[in-house]
Amino acid sequence: MKDPTAKQLKNPDFKAIANNINLLRGGKSVKDPEVRKNLKDYLDKLGREERQQVLVYLNSLAQVMAGVKSGSAALDPAQAEKEAKPVAKKKKEPKTNSSKPPGVIVVGA
Repeated sequence: MKDPTAKQLKNPDFKAIANNINLLRGGKSVKDPEVRKNLKDYLDKLGREERQQVLVYLNSLAQVMAGVKSGSAALDPAQAEKEAKPVAKKKKEPKTNSSKPPGVIVVGA
């Protein structure tokens, strides 16, 4: 397995991409400890946005290959940032003793 050539990078075609998908499918499992470590090392050096794009790309590719979505319906990796919705944290309300009026201090209760 070799890195893509400058020509392939300049104009990536279906054949080059399909060939790499077949190489990936024929590879070792992520359950293999060495593969797992190397994959984690690779992903750890990517930034958050790059990991989002990889996740969307792989998810979309898996959906297309499994027949769950058509190619035209699958998300584009550039949509990763749009799809990442911030998780809103709930504000904790102060605990109150509902049987006592606010502002009343109860001693020895």
